[in-house]
Amino acid sequence: MNTDKIYAEQLANEYAPKETSKVVALRKLDAKAKLPAHIFTYTLGVVSALVFGTGMCLAMGQIGGGTQVSFIAGIIIGIIGMVGMSVNYPIYKRILENGKKKYAFEIMELAKEISRLAVKAGITQNVLAEVNIGGEAQKGGIAPDELKDLISVISELPGIRVKGLMCVPPAVGEEEARRYFASMRRLFEDIASAGIPGVDMRELSMGMSGDYKSAIKEGATMVRVGTAIFGARPAAAARA
Repeated sequence: MNTDKIYAEQLANEYAPKETSKVVALRKLDAKAKLPAHIFTYTLGVVSALVFGTGMCLAMGQIGGGTQVSFIAGIIIGIIGMVGMSVNYPIYKRILENGKKKYAFEIMELAKEISRLAVKAGITQNVLAEVNIGGEAQKGGIAPDELKDLISVISELPGIRVKGLMCVPPAVGEEEARRYFASMRRLFEDIASAGIPGVDMRELSMGMSGDYKSAIKEGATMVRVGTAIFGARPAAAARA
């Protein structure tokens, strides 16, 4: 065995520029489209909570000396904070919708590029649609109420076949996670029964080492259990 050659190839692979995956680019565009809405909702949520808390402290006499004026001011300030919290989500949805419209063309162009490469290679690329089942800002994936529209569009592209769904639920206990898995199963069944051309719903990828049993009970056909098999990754490896 030529160990020098193997070592040279390893070094070349390590330092050679990596070609950006089209799928990774899609994920980045998706995150870019959602970023303004996420920044807004976090900022308004924190500010509204602080305003509400300040108002309650004034009204309860924790600050302001407990006078009638501070009580009235506290009630008014508290109401302002409550209004801010109540309008946060509707405004978030509007900003998110505008962000998606802004980047919709680029996202579809990348999807078409994946389709073109698949056709050029003479293959049909099986794909899973990722669903952000917990509505978490830090995770990618399509919102459940937009899933059918996305699949209807993607399934029309040549060289791509939608084979199922996948998700990573919020980091909660196994029993709580089952609620999200049940929602995924219902989405899977809805898409499977919709009769969308080019869609062959076979796979439901969900569940990891800590909750795969609940996922299987809700119909998972793929689970990701690397930690259960190989153990937790060292911190250095996890960052790589």
